This record gives sequence, structure tokens and C-alpha cells, in this order.
Amino acid sequence: MSLTYSLLGIWQAMIYLKITSVKVDYISIPSIKGMVWFQPRNVQRYTPEGRIILDRFEVNGKQIPITNEVVGIPDKADNIELFFSTAYFGNSENLKVFYSLVKEGKPILESDWVALQNDDFKVQISEKHSGRYTLTIRKLNGFGPDNYTTTRILLDFPQKWHENLWIISGAVLLIGLIIFGSTAAFDSYKLRSIIAKNVQLEQIVTQRTEKLNRTLHGLELSRREKDKQLHVLSRIVASISHDVQSPLKYMSFTLDKIAPLVESGDTDQILKIGSLTSGMSHRMGTMLEQLINFSKVQVYGKQLTPEDIAIRDLVEEKVELFLGTIQRNGSLFFNDLPVEKQVKSDHLLLSIILHNLLDNAAKFTLNGQIRVYMSDIDQNSEELIIANSGANIPNYIVDMVNSPFKERSLDELVDTGKVKGLGLLIVKEVAALAQISINVSQANFTYFRLQLNKSETVAGQ
Repeated sequence: MSLTYSLLGIWQAMIYLKITSVKVDYISIPSIKGMVWFQPRNVQRYTPEGRIILDRFEVNGKQIPITNEVVGIPDKADNIELFFSTAYFGNSENLKVFYSLVKEGKPILESDWVALQNDDFKVQISEKHSGRYTLTIRKLNGFGPDNYTTTRILLDFPQKWHENLWIISGAVLLIGLIIFGSTAAFDSYKLRSIIAKNVQLEQIVTQRTEKLNRTLHGLELSRREKDKQLHVLSRIVASISHDVQSPLKYMSFTLDKIAPLVESGDTDQILKIGSLTSGMSHRMGTMLEQLINFSKVQVYGKQLTPEDIAIRDLVEEKVELFLGTIQRNGSLFFNDLPVEKQVKSDHLLLSIILHNLLDNAAKFTLNGQIRVYMSDIDQNSEELIIANSGANIPNYIVDMVNSPFKERSLDELVDTGKVKGLGLLIVKEVAALAQISINVSQANFTYFRLQLNKSETVAGQ
């Protein structure tokens, strides 16, 4: 039976008795469980008007003493329990107790109230954010609006480490540094990776470029070699046409006259023709030999092989071929080279040069002199000089001999017909191969100067 229902029955009975003015000892009121009999004068009134008292305060199962109105919550408070009690001797179902927990200074909304169980007025709080909270306990006292008994307790929650502004700032800064460092490290890694790939790509490109350059260089050398062979072939053809074909025609024309001279008995003229023919044949043979040697050097190639050369003996060997021509021209030859003199050069190439220079001197010196001698330049080099008193050389030939070696310039002289023979052209080309500097000058004599390296030995040693 509820308190309200009981009180209503009592007041109804009292009103009834007052109206009837009947004095009775007992009153009977029906209930769900039957008739209830009581004496009104003995009924005591129990209303829930007692104060609400905080009985005890536990944190993580451990009781904490309360010394003032503000309860300080210790650190790491995972489970907070507050136990309340109130004096009431009536039916516990008539106790209506509620609590609310809000931030200090904030209003309490109707939705903030939480009902407590009648058998155990325990408020259980999980850990809150730092700051001060107001725990409000209210109890319904009876009838009438806003008839409550209220108790307030201040709970002071400590500040968490993650709520500290400096810690938050430091954490944000640390996270920012980590992100920045990670980004920088990643960018640095990617940059190094890109640089490494670029270096690898550059190496591949360089290797392929070098390979291509080597191939192109080989093709260029092959082209030059073919051009050189054609160049030599044109030289040989021109030389044969000028220096071989013309003398052969002259010899053929001269030999045709021998038969009539034999019939007429002109032996002197026959001997003269025979001597002239023999000299021309010998001269053409030596010239063809030089052309063949020159062709071998140009077409097959020859690696420069410097060696000690007894220069006087080589000059004597070459002059032997042209003594007949020198004597017929009424000239004199003087070999002023020391017997023991040696120079360092390539024997074959120097032999070709001397052959052509002595050949020219023998042909173009009439009633004059041909001299060969040496002149020092410095401690390491000297000049071999071939001088003759023959006719002067045209200036364009002098310029061709004295200028740096260029095949195109030599070809232009041949193409324009300024150079009939190939003697000086061969000398110019072979001197370039032998790395011999050649120079010509003219005064009373024509001087061909060959700059040679000195030998450290002498002949016969």
C-alpha cells in the first residue's frame, strides 16, 4: 500500500468520524490485501524530510577521507564511488533520490538528473576531464511542487598530462617535427633515388654515346682510309702518266731510229741513243720502285719506327742512282756528311724523301753543284740540308712545301695542273708521316732543310 493511498484513507476516515461525531477506537479501510484496522490516535506520520549525508568516499575501492566541502580526486582515479544516506523509517519505496554531475557554473538541466536505487544510495562516477564539477543530490520530501532536500558536493578532478597546454604544444610540435622530418627524409630518399637513377641513366647514355662515337670514329677512319687509298691511286696514276708514259713514248720514238742508223753505220748516234735509253730505263725503274714503296706506306699503313741511320751511307746509296744524270748535266756532287754521322728517323720514309729530293736536284741542276751537309739546331735536333744551284722553284711550290701539311691543298695543286710531277708532293706527304719538318729557301742555291733528331750513337759502334 502506498503512502499516499494510506494517508488518503486515514483522512477520509477522520473526516467521516468528525461529521458523524461518533467516537470509535478502530477504523477499518479496505486494501488490496483485505481490510486494514488501526487506531488513528496511534498512527505516526513518516515523511522523507531528513538531511542527505555523504557517508563515505571511495576511489578504486579505497576509502578516501573527506576534510572539506571540496573533494579532491586523486590521479588515476578509474572508479569513483560516493555513498549517501538519509534518516527515514518509513517504506523505502517512498524515497525518491536523484543526482546530477555538471561542470561548476553550468546550469542543471532536467535531463541531467539520474535516479538512485532505493536500497543503495551510491553514486558511481567514471573519470572526468580535469576541472571542478558540482555533484548535486536531491530528495523528494513529500507533497507539493519543488519540495526537495538538496546537498551539493564539489569534486575537483586533477589535470591530466594530455590536458596540459605545454604538453599539448610540445606534442603538437613533436608530431609536426616528426611529420616534417618524415617528409624531409622521404623527400631526401626520393631525391637520392632520382639522382641515382639520373646518374645511372647518364652512365648508360654516356656508354652508348661513347660506343656510338667509337663506331662513328671507326667509320670516319675507314672513310679516310678509303679516301687515302683513292688519293694515293690518283697520285700513282698521275705519276705514271707524267713520269713513265711520256719517257716510254720518247724511248719508243728514239728506238725507232736505231734501224736507220744501223743501215747508215752511224755508230756514234746509236751509242748515244743506247746510253740515253739505258739511263731513262734505269731512272724509270728507280722511280717505279719509289712509287711502289710510297703506295705500300699509304695503302697498307706503316707504324713509325725511329732507328739510328748512317746518313752518309744512305745519301751515297741514293746518289749512286743519279750520278749518270748529274754527269750528263755537267754538275758536281759533294757529300759533306761525316763518315760516322748518324740520325734517328724511320729508314724507309727518310729514304723516299732523299730519293725524290736528290732526283729533283740531279734533273734541274745544269753545270752547277749539289751539296749535302748537316747543321746543328740545338742539343736534340739538327738539319740535313740538300742544296743545289739549279733553277729556282716557283713560289707556289715553295709555299706548298713550307706550309703545314693539308691533303686538300696538295690536291688543288694537282687538280689545277700547277704540279706536273709528284716528287715534291711525295716528299711533303712522307715527311708528314715521318714527323720530319721540311723547309725550302732560295738564294744563290735552293736549300731543302730536313729537321731530324740527333742519334746518341755514332756509326760503327
